[in-house]
Amino acid sequence: MRIERTQRWLLLSLLVLVAAPARASTWTVKDTVIEAAGATLHLLDMSQTLRISADPRYVENNPILGRRPAAATVTGYFVGTLLLHVTVARLLPQPYRTMWQLAWIGVEGGCVANNVRAGIQFRLP
Repeated sequence: MRIERTQRWLLLSLLVLVAAPARASTWTVKDTVIEAAGATLHLLDMSQTLRISADPRYVENNPILGRRPAAATVTGYFVGTLLLHVTVARLLPQPYRTMWQLAWIGVEGGCVANNVRAGIQFRLP
């Protein structure tokens, strides 16, 4: 239940930030689609990381979180990094915004794929 509320809060925060006026240049539908793709991968990574934190068979590889992070630590990290990413994307002018977003998708996609290869599935609410 707690994960579902957190994920809904993350998505609501993302929508509010995307709907806010951009500072650096005009925010486009393309920017929204790219950011939503990155946020989706971020939420999948969060779900997998919460499974890692609850299962003693696995250890976390993110040095910021540590090998056995508490669920609250995982949630705080992912909420904070999502909000930070969206804020930076909103402030960057093109073409740097798209480069920032695509780099995030690459990193998150790699993390999710590595977790799947290690046998760590994700569960959507």
